[in-house]
Amino acid sequence: MCERKLKTSLSAHDLQTVQQVEARYGVEVLEAVYEDGGMQPTLINGRPVPRQNWPEVTRISVTGGCTATLVGPNCAVTAAHCGRNGATGNLEMYDGTKIPFTVFQMPQYQEAGATHDLSLLKLHREVSITQFAEFGFNHVFTVGQQVLLAGYGCTQPGGTGGNDGILRIGPSKIVGATNPGTDVISQWVEMNGGALCFGDSGGPMFKSEATAGSRVLIAVNSKGNIRDTNYNMKLNLPEVRTFVTETANREGLKITGLNFGAGGGGGQTDAKQALAELVREMSDVQLKIEKLRQVIGS
Repeated sequence: MCERKLKTSLSAHDLQTVQQVEARYGVEVLEAVYEDGGMQPTLINGRPVPRQNWPEVTRISVTGGCTATLVGPNCAVTAAHCGRNGATGNLEMYDGTKIPFTVFQMPQYQEAGATHDLSLLKLHREVSITQFAEFGFNHVFTVGQQVLLAGYGCTQPGGTGGNDGILRIGPSKIVGATNPGTDVISQWVEMNGGALCFGDSGGPMFKSEATAGSRVLIAVNSKGNIRDTNYNMKLNLPEVRTFVTETANREGLKITGLNFGAGGGGGQTDAKQALAELVREMSDVQLKIEKLRQVIGS
């Protein structure tokens, strides 16, 4: 068993070590673990960031506080457990503007075990920002891949602290997937990683930090051990694409990566890939025709 202490209860010597880690990695260390006679700083969240630099990551309230990601001017993505199907709530923008929404849960969602923990939020009016996350339908997860988590949740192990309106981000590393594979499993990266806490639910797992308007949403924060391991609902599943496509068509949702191209995030990715494939096929056909002409001509 390891012993954990909050930063505020460390000795002067250990506090100095923690402060050196904070300065080196640009993060806020919240606790330290004592194991095998040594002290190792640890994190549950990453560093605080200005909300206006991450306009697509928002706070929401339905029955409780969660995080959501805007993927278009009238659509956001969150976890299904953040609100029942058909429920209404408010989405809070970085400038404090509140926009009402309605929840559409993924039909395969199972509360027990929180499988297929995904919902779309239909905003009752479009937001004024122009930079949205791209829906990562085609992302390929690999063990060891580094990703980025974000959320407005609590800041201390066990679920205390935070929920203060401050957005925090932190890198994490893919270590595997659940069986049957709806969730990808990640753990913090060395000493500067992030782990999910209450309030982070529904928030994004991004492919990388990138800049606003070019971030790719590849999974949604679902659950974790409130210490160092996270479970995120994958967005590259066939049933996810079906749910998102059908809901978007029925409800008139604009979703970057599906039917909307604003924000510079590559919203026309599928169409571009299809066009590129068609060009390649036409080139192959043209080469075959030229070879046939040469054979006939000879």
